Amino acid sequence: MNDKAVTVVFSILLLLCAVFVIIGNDGTNAENRENAKIPEISRENILSGAFSEGTEAYINDRILYRNELIDISDTLLDRVHIKSPDGTVIRANTDMGTGAKQPADLLVVDNTVMEMFADKKSCAGEYAHAVNTYAKRLDEDITLYSMLVPTQLEFKDKMYANLQDSQKDEIDYIASLYDKRVIPVDVYDILSRHTDEYIYFRTDHHWTMRGAYYGYVGFCRASNQSYADINSFKEDKIDGFLGYLYSFVRDKEIEKHPDTIYWYDTNENGNISWQAMAFDKSGKLYNYNSRLFDKTRSDYNFFLSASHTLACYTNRENADKKTIMLIGDSYINTLVPWLVNNYKNVVTVDPRAYTGDIKIALDKYKPDEVMITDYIFTTSFEGMCKKIEGLWK
Repeated sequence: MNDKAVTVVFSILLLLCAVFVIIGNDGTNAENRENAKIPEISRENILSGAFSEGTEAYINDRILYRNELIDISDTLLDRVHIKSPDGTVIRANTDMGTGAKQPADLLVVDNTVMEMFADKKSCAGEYAHAVNTYAKRLDEDITLYSMLVPTQLEFKDKMYANLQDSQKDEIDYIASLYDKRVIPVDVYDILSRHTDEYIYFRTDHHWTMRGAYYGYVGFCRASNQSYADINSFKEDKIDGFLGYLYSFVRDKEIEKHPDTIYWYDTNENGNISWQAMAFDKSGKLYNYNSRLFDKTRSDYNFFLSASHTLACYTNRENADKKTIMLIGDSYINTLVPWLVNNYKNVVTVDPRAYTGDIKIALDKYKPDEVMITDYIFTTSFEGMCKKIEGLWK
């Protein structure tokens, strides 16, 4: 969509808004402040998100049927494609699983859809504060790590990578805010040295199992452990994977070039067992079935079947080894199959679904180590940062 078409689309949106303006509004509201103004239509405002945010504020202050019009606004914004010599930029409303949508820009280049990172220092501070809460409240004998994972746009050619804010700068900034007890795990460097390999999906926001392997290696180095050799495991694959980011694009050309899920059977000997849990309405944990590798799935949920409220993966060959608890987003899912090589138990906690007190999980599994593990965009979602900290009741 060119600039002229974009202007037409948003002019239509404003016309719809104008139809429903409350007659007689005196320019103020119940909060006794001046109503929000109609935002200026410009390429800069659209790409920065200022237009979508300003439009919602305008509707909120002045418009009858505001919820219906916000839905119209979101629908139109989700379909804005702005082409440039550097690729196609798509405005989307993404959701990290918290139920709250947040405007985001996606860059489409060479049949690859990538999130464009925009740092939010206030949210970065919230994220660091959440991690520091664990530093203050975990038992002193528990080692605390933090792993923040960059995404693939960071490692593309500079003409593309420079379209976003530096993810490395943000990772370093957040690390500078950590309590001295927190051990940052550097996966940026090792990922940057393997960008010629298939370490990220092209149509999804996750790293591949090979990408997670290098994250695992980075963690083992930070924790002074040896690590398994990826070449010692049988590789298999599932073709035809179109991921979450593809759902915003629906591009026929990309559909012709889907991702492939390559996976490495770290449970070939059948030594690993697992248990997934969730809270019932009374606040009690109940068990349900899951898998380390779910061969009934052909999407990212092939790994662990899904993100679980609480789960434990046990390697019976490592009975004398430690227990680690991973707290974070779905980047954990491809990391677990590697970490089971080094631990007796790998416990996962999903802050988006875990509704109890984190002390329940800590008392149940008594981990020797805890690692808060997220991809960099988590640090720009205030709701997700609050959920990580909110596990402490």
